Amino acid sequence: MLELICQQRYRVGGVPVDLSPYRNHGSPTDAPGQFASELGHDVIRFPDTDSLVWIPLGGLGAWAPLVALRVEVTARLDPQASLELALVEGDGAFLFYVNQRFLAASLGGDYLRAAEPVPANRWTKLVLDHDGFAKIRLFMDGKLVAEKLASGGVPSVQGSGVAIGNRLSGGQPLKGEIDEVAIWRLDPNEMRREFLCRPFTAATARCWENLIVALREWIAAHPAQASSLVQILQKQLNELVRGLYLLPAADQASARTHLNELAKLWCAGNITGHRMSEALQHWSKDIRQWGLPDPGGAAAEIQSLLSSLDVSKLTLECDPAAIALLQRIYATVTAASGGAH
Repeated sequence: MLELICQQRYRVGGVPVDLSPYRNHGSPTDAPGQFASELGHDVIRFPDTDSLVWIPLGGLGAWAPLVALRVEVTARLDPQASLELALVEGDGAFLFYVNQRFLAASLGGDYLRAAEPVPANRWTKLVLDHDGFAKIRLFMDGKLVAEKLASGGVPSVQGSGVAIGNRLSGGQPLKGEIDEVAIWRLDPNEMRREFLCRPFTAATARCWENLIVALREWIAAHPAQASSLVQILQKQLNELVRGLYLLPAADQASARTHLNELAKLWCAGNITGHRMSEALQHWSKDIRQWGLPDPGGAAAEIQSLLSSLDVSKLTLECDPAAIALLQRIYATVTAASGGAH
């Protein structure tokens, strides 16, 4: 799920006020407001070499991590605009721009350029979409104009922050107007919220609190093994999510249905019954059918990593329902992978 981290509209004198919870208000330089009669409100203009709106990193953590990124810019380009026009730049993370009239984007080691020009002297919605795992896409007024496989997720924005309407260093002003900018990232708190949606008693909450304390102590005592464990899990998750994003649309819809069912059962506290077992089996069957990464190998690798370590304190015996679910997941995974141990 994506999280809105910046939404600037310039409808009162061109002032760059952010409507998102992250308060990413901008500081304009030589970027005046201008009334757009066809829209009925003010927009912001970038006429000169130094024209831009600068957004500092701020203290709320909006720009790190990003992983996925969606940037929407509603803009109108001057017919006499220069060859390089910057829309939005995040220091060291991404550049969304117009290259010789063609929509383009650069993210880390990835570069993408559309095959048709951005129209001049007309309001156009320009979109950069990186799902964080598999694909980068460019859209103009809802039409897909470029697509490529991504080599990785979007890096975090570095210390110089974000520029709208120009490069951070200047020299590539938009030479046109912007009505609105909206930016999203992968929501870093989604998994936490989904975990906490399950009904918890006071005793169950204390159980998990004790586990977290014990886990922190274990990590401090075994930093190398903890790092290896995180890498194994992250690699497995990234490969699985990337595979899901590369599936045909119909299969993606089926995957969402299965995941939504699992989430619904978890949030209802129905985690040990027949419905959960059936949902896990359907999910495992589809993973095999789609040829997605086999989780059994990761399970065996994790078990091998932990076999020589004392993990006796990392217990959830006080939450039998969670233990039953984990055992069911493990049984489903190992059965799907041919009985990995």
